[in-house]
Amino acid sequence: RQTKPLKEIADMARKFGHGEFGARVNGYENRRDEVGELAEAFNAMADSIAKSEARRSEFVANISHELKTPMTTIAGFSDGILDGTITPDHEKAALQTISSETRRLSRLVRRMLDLSRLQSAENITAQEQFDVSEVLLRVLVSLETKINARHLDVDTQIPEGAVLVWGDPDSITQVCYNLLDNAIKFTPAGGTIRFGVERLGPEVEVSIWNSGQGISPEALPYVFQRF
Repeated sequence: RQTKPLKEIADMARKFGHGEFGARVNGYENRRDEVGELAEAFNAMADSIAKSEARRSEFVANISHELKTPMTTIAGFSDGILDGTITPDHEKAALQTISSETRRLSRLVRRMLDLSRLQSAENITAQEQFDVSEVLLRVLVSLETKINARHLDVDTQIPEGAVLVWGDPDSITQVCYNLLDNAIKFTPAGGTIRFGVERLGPEVEVSIWNSGQGISPEALPYVFQRF
């Protein structure tokens, strides 16, 4: 009666140690002795470790996705300069984009190496004031090659002067890039992309629209879920 539950708990511990994070000790919930306490403590430990592992996996997946954006932009503009697709009078602007994306890539790598983020239940991001219009226009420039390849018209509706907001500029850049990249991808050749920035009292709304088929109604509830 004493050794059988201990062996079961030891077996669950070995499974957990080999990566089976769903392993739990069951059947001892009503025991009010040391074995019941041990089983409860093991399950509590397993739940805590499983949550930490899930956060770690999600963090790595997010960083991997974010790293693709600046690397793709840097490679695209570098190739454009080397093969002559980007004309000499546009080289300086291309080099400025490469420089900006390189610095952003460096910040992303530093963020990835900040192990304290892995141990935090909250995804704490940098908070600073920045011009959201400038971010959107910079993203537009980085996607210029894709836009021209599909012969798309771009309609911008941005107020004059800086539109300052508080937040994480790198994260907002990633969001805008993802939305514009998807808009380009799913707009028929010769179609239109429209994006704008609008002040709504103390807040700012960034909107991105494209001509095309659109997302089917049955898929809309899942737009913000990870694939």
